[in-house]
Amino acid sequence: MMMPNQNPFPQIEKKDSAEIPRCNSLKKVKRVSFYPMAMVIQTLHHKNYTKGEKIKCWYIKSDFDQMKIDFSPTIELMEAGETEQQEHCFRGLENRIVERLLERKAMRKEALKA
Repeated sequence: MMMPNQNPFPQIEKKDSAEIPRCNSLKKVKRVSFYPMAMVIQTLHHKNYTKGEKIKCWYIKSDFDQMKIDFSPTIELMEAGETEQQEHCFRGLENRIVERLLERKAMRKEALKA
């Protein structure tokens, strides 16, 4: 029979709370410093770009069409259940597979219901 003050787990030592190190004493001191001289580079807002500047910095339809052509062999590998290979990166293409697309749509519906 166990006595009322007896430790039910003898392998675990009881320590006085004064003996236990506090979390505060274990934290590292964090510091932030800044370079004394700031440099400001001004840029135009995209609404102030000329037509030529917009064409140079934004994708156009033909760019997207070419991207689709370029990643279609990778999509075929993914659909066939292949693992990622050195020349084919799957990152960002998960939603191009029908099953994953349907999963995302279902998750969105559930989120809207919540």
